[in-house]
Amino acid sequence: MTRATLLVRKTLMLALVIGIPAAAQPVQFKASVKTKNGNDGTTATGTMYFGGAKMRTELTADGQNMILLVDPAAKSQFMLMPSEQVYMQMPIGQGPISVPIAGPVDPSNPCAGGSGNTDCVTGSHESVNGYDTVRWDYTSAEGVRTRAWVSTRLRFTVKMQDDAGSSSEISGIAEGPQAASLFGIPAGYKKMDVGAMGGSRGRGSVGRSDNPMASAMANLPPEAAAAMAAAMRGEGPKGPTAPTGPTGTGWEKTKGWVIDWTVTGTTSSDAASGLGATHVTYTAKVVASVPLNYGSPALGVPGAPGPAWQTIMAAGMGTPEALATPITFGVDLDGKINRTFEGACGLGQDPFTSVGTVTAREQKRGLLTNPMGDLGRTQGLFRISGDLKTYELVTEVGDVDIKETTATRIDGKACGSGQPHTNNETNSTSSEYSLKIDLKGLPMPTAVGPVTGSKKMPMTIGGRQMDAVVNWTIRPIR
Repeated sequence: MTRATLLVRKTLMLALVIGIPAAAQPVQFKASVKTKNGNDGTTATGTMYFGGAKMRTELTADGQNMILLVDPAAKSQFMLMPSEQVYMQMPIGQGPISVPIAGPVDPSNPCAGGSGNTDCVTGSHESVNGYDTVRWDYTSAEGVRTRAWVSTRLRFTVKMQDDAGSSSEISGIAEGPQAASLFGIPAGYKKMDVGAMGGSRGRGSVGRSDNPMASAMANLPPEAAAAMAAAMRGEGPKGPTAPTGPTGTGWEKTKGWVIDWTVTGTTSSDAASGLGATHVTYTAKVVASVPLNYGSPALGVPGAPGPAWQTIMAAGMGTPEALATPITFGVDLDGKINRTFEGACGLGQDPFTSVGTVTAREQKRGLLTNPMGDLGRTQGLFRISGDLKTYELVTEVGDVDIKETTATRIDGKACGSGQPHTNNETNSTSSEYSLKIDLKGLPMPTAVGPVTGSKKMPMTIGGRQMDAVVNWTIRPIR
C-alpha cells in the first residue's frame, strides 16, 4: 500500500469519526485536529475549519498533505492534493467511501436526530481543551462502542475514543467567521481525469505514473476503482439492485414539523394483608407537542435515508416559524386509593377505612431557544426511508416536575368505646414525569401532509406503570 493510499484512508477516517454538518453550525471555528487509526496505529495531524455550511480539513501524514472539502448542501466532496495541484470530486454517499451527513451533535442526547448512534449513556460534565463537555458512551453507526466528549457550546465532539483503538481530538479552538475562500478549489488546480484511475498514462501531471493520487487509486480493488470512477463522473450506482430514492419532495419543503402526541393510560392494583387491604386505580392523560426545526434533505443514493426533521434546541437553527412554535406538556391525572384496616387495639391502632383522591392538573410551555426552565429533556425525530414508504418517529419530553395533590378522608372507630372519628388530610408532592416513544417501520401516507398513527404500549407515567394508548399527528409548519 502506498503512502498516498494510507493518507486517503486516514482522511476519510477523520470525516467518518468527526461527522460532517448538514447545515450551519451554531458556532464557526478553526481548530487543530489529531487522529489515530485503530487498525494500524498510524496518526495524522492537521487543521479543521467550520464555516457554517461547509467544512475544510487539512491533514499531514507520512510527509504528504491532503485537503478535504465538504459541501453538504451540494452533496459533494472534493479531495485536493496540494503537491500535485490536482483534485477529484464525487457526490457525498457515492463511490467506495460514504461520508455521512449529520447535523450538529446534541449534547443532551447524541443518539437523537438520525445520528445512527444507539444505546447512549450519559456521563459526567468535564472540561476538555477549555470547553465544558458532556461525556457520552454509545454504539456508533458502525457498531463500535464509543466514548465522546461533546461541547455544550459548540455542539461538537471535542474528543473521541472507541473500542477499536481509533481516536480524535480537536484543540486550540478559535471561534469566529471563516473566510469563504477556504472552502473553494484554489486557482490553478486541475481536476483529475477519470483516465488517471488505475494508473493509466494520460497527458499532463494528472496522468503521470508518479502522480500520488493516481497511484493511490491504482491500489484500490477493481470494483472500488470502478465505483470511484463512476462517482467522479457524477454517476450513481446502476441496476435494479441499487435503486435511487427520490429527492426534493414536498416532505423537505416545509418550514418544519410538529409532533402532537397524546398518551392515555390506566392502571389498577390490589394488595392485602392479614389486617387489611388496599385497592388503587389511576387514569392519566398526557398531551405534548414537540417542534422539529432542523431538516436534512434526502440523499437519493442506495441505502441512504430519505428526508429527516429533528429537534435542535438552539437559536438560529431552523426557520423563525419553527423556532416560535412552543414545546408543550400537559398532565391530567386522577387516582383513588381505598384502604381498609381491621385494627390492632392491643397495639393502640384503631380500625379505619380511608379514601384518598390524587389529582394533577398542570400545563408547561417552553421554546427551543430557551430549553431551560419548566421543561427538561426534549427531543424529536421524523425520519423517512429513502423510498418514502416508511418512517421512524422518536419524541420525548423528560424531567418535568408536576405537582400532585392527595386529599384523604379517614373514618375510624376508637378501640373499646367504638366512638367514630374522621380526619381529613391534604398533601402535595412534586413528581417527575418523563415520556418517550421510539418507533420504526411505520407506514408513510402517499400524499404530503399530516401523518397520524396510534399504538398500544406500556408507559411509565409519573412513576406508575400503565397500560397506555399513544396517538400522534406529525403536522407541517407552513
